[in-house]
Amino acid sequence: MRKRKKMVMSALILGGLMLFQGYWYALGVFFLTGILYIWSLKEGLTGQEWFLIPLPGMTLSLGLSLFGMLLPESMIWNGFYAVITMAVHYFLMLTQNIYSVAAIRTIGLYRAATAVGFVMAITTGFLLSNTVLTFKQDFYTNGFLLAIISFVLYVPALWSVKLSEKVSREVWSISGLLSLYTGLFAMVISFWPISTTIASIFLTTVIYVFLGLSQHLLTDRLNKRNALEYLTFGVVVLVTMLVTTW
Repeated sequence: MRKRKKMVMSALILGGLMLFQGYWYALGVFFLTGILYIWSLKEGLTGQEWFLIPLPGMTLSLGLSLFGMLLPESMIWNGFYAVITMAVHYFLMLTQNIYSVAAIRTIGLYRAATAVGFVMAITTGFLLSNTVLTFKQDFYTNGFLLAIISFVLYVPALWSVKLSEKVSREVWSISGLLSLYTGLFAMVISFWPISTTIASIFLTTVIYVFLGLSQHLLTDRLNKRNALEYLTFGVVVLVTMLVTTW
């Protein structure tokens, strides 16, 4: 079976899985997504790509499945959500396929794939942070969970910048440091008297700024201009959050 047909079938299955809900069910979807991604993209996977390539899809499925439990119950809405999930996973599989090919040879779509991968990582960050904060856990629990989640998002996203055979020590170090800071922000925001949605948007902005600056740093394109752009955006979101709170 051709790779494109496998991706279409996998996307259809993952979309259909969104019609059902449950916490343990979401965990099962997480692992099943990994199996489907590997089955669809296994040609050309080598070394650490076996877990780096399916990992973004697995976290996205977990986020979509858990976030779906927070939405109103409606057959029409569930069907619409399933279609969105199909489309998102299909485009993400195309992106991950480009990564696996670009790791071997130069491919023209790599830059576009990087942009899509960046957006998917940010989207997943919002879905999972919103889910975690919805449970209203203690601040240290929020910090711990968001640190782990962000680490899982940062590693493949930063690895995709250079597509090295192995995850470099630099990528591991930056991912660990940024996930620690993300967890600290999650702890602080747990004390803030704001809605879960606003808090999730703030944490997503943190991930956006950290990930954007880090990708520019790894490609030696970090300068005052783009650093100021990311930081300004982060400050604007922070100020907006404060204004709407007090």
